Amino acid sequence: MDDGHNYSLAASAVTCIWMTYLLALQTSIPRNSLSNNLWRFSEEVACNCINGPPIAKNCSQIRKFLMEMFLLQFLMKQRTRKLGLLWRPQKDSLAFSVSANVDTCESCKITKRSVLSTTARIFDPLGMTSSVITKAKLVMQELWRLKLDCNDSFPVQLESQWKLFVTFLSTINTLNIPRYILLDYALKIELHCFADASEKAYGAAIYVRCLSNSGEISTNLLCSKSRIAPLKSVTIPRLELCVAVLLAKLAQKTITSMKISFYSTVLWTDSTIVLAWIQKDSSVLKPFVRNRVSAIQNLTEVSAWKHVPSKENPADIISRGIDPEKSKIVICGGANNELRKILKNLFNKESTGKIEDFIASEGIVWHFNPPATPHFGSLWEAGAKSLKSHLKRVVGNTVLTHEEFSTLLTQVEAVLNSRPLCNLSSDPNDDFVLTPAHFLVGSSLTALPDPDLTEVPINRLNRWQLVQRLSQIFWKKWSSDYLNRLQSRVKWRKGEKIFKENEIVLVKNEDNSKTLNWNLAKIIKVHAGKDNVMRVVTVKTNKDIYQRPVNKIIKLPFYN
Repeated sequence: MDDGHNYSLAASAVTCIWMTYLLALQTSIPRNSLSNNLWRFSEEVACNCINGPPIAKNCSQIRKFLMEMFLLQFLMKQRTRKLGLLWRPQKDSLAFSVSANVDTCESCKITKRSVLSTTARIFDPLGMTSSVITKAKLVMQELWRLKLDCNDSFPVQLESQWKLFVTFLSTINTLNIPRYILLDYALKIELHCFADASEKAYGAAIYVRCLSNSGEISTNLLCSKSRIAPLKSVTIPRLELCVAVLLAKLAQKTITSMKISFYSTVLWTDSTIVLAWIQKDSSVLKPFVRNRVSAIQNLTEVSAWKHVPSKENPADIISRGIDPEKSKIVICGGANNELRKILKNLFNKESTGKIEDFIASEGIVWHFNPPATPHFGSLWEAGAKSLKSHLKRVVGNTVLTHEEFSTLLTQVEAVLNSRPLCNLSSDPNDDFVLTPAHFLVGSSLTALPDPDLTEVPINRLNRWQLVQRLSQIFWKKWSSDYLNRLQSRVKWRKGEKIFKENEIVLVKNEDNSKTLNWNLAKIIKVHAGKDNVMRVVTVKTNKDIYQRPVNKIIKLPFYN
């Protein structure tokens, strides 16, 4: 590290090296820059450490050969282990590989030794499966409470419970955890820490919440810890205090080890008693409480502790423990995995051929709007205009909270997606008419109508009824105006622009730049619609060839 100023990127990479592994929290690494820095650094080390002149002269060829062999071996691996963690390089995700022999458990005697062996196979330093491991820890504690030796047989009830646990233990192998948990160009990175305790166990979990420039929000589990309640009976508030100490230590260690500037750190607990203890002066409390409150106050800011309802506390499953087959994250693996499977199937040669054959047999032809022509979508543009105008008139000066406005927008969205796409039938026994909602969710989005509140004064309504009243007024205005919007046409008061091939024109820029900055182009093809009206042309500039609508094309004076 003495020459770190000469090899800045290599020096930063060295700080991420543990033993023989380079692990860094990056979505991508500038390969050329990093490889050049490490290459030059390794060249100097190799040539200085090798004594033999013939070998030192050819150290670059030796280094190149070793690097190529390493990369080839690395890319061929579907999965590899880094510091004991199973890593899938192609998906860039962490996974688990737990082998539990169910047949052995059914045919052989289950002992404390076999239970400890199976539990020790789950290597999870980050605590991603703490809720599952809690079940195994509780079984181990029960064995110690019964004072069984290593080779003694299990009680019947405990044996059936353990067999059920081991049967579904291998389901955690389907769990894929993304290695990189942040977002690119993150504006805010927040740390949210949760703690919860029960009579049997307690646990702490830390989540990272990211907000990007585009408004995208991502929340991921970073790490967690679980502990079993002691054999001696302890009250729930004291267990909640113990897990608060565990959470404070885990949060402090996480902040110092990640080397990330967090926008805020919030610690959540569902115990109001613990929050009251933390707010007090530790000197006035009893020794058990005083020692732990003092540790919490030294490790964290008192103002960072907040209350969370028990139903919304994600650490609740850690304190109670769940079976592997009941864990949704293990069974489902997240919507991202399902979307990846669908995307992978779409790009298969067999699937692509079936799609092409279906399109050809049905006579489907794709018609794409040219770039920079938002006014070409008459139907959806009319729907957007009606939404904006009526929503602004309906809401007016009404002051709504975030949740109320979100509810209103959701109901308005359901109204728009419930418009009929075909002729309506006057027979009430006919099936429901086809709407955009059927393509989205397979059924209608609208629910049973509420009582009419449009004529009721606002001062007589509660907040929920106020939102329903606004939604009903929007429905009345929009439904009566929607068909008229679709039939409206803008009258051309001027003659259409006529362009010819090989004509030199100016193309308006999309960034509303000055006239002198417009591109000079040559028309190489004109495109007329079904009514023989020219609306799109293909132009060629000094950089590219693209299509533009005629309202973006300006004739030069000498052509006029």
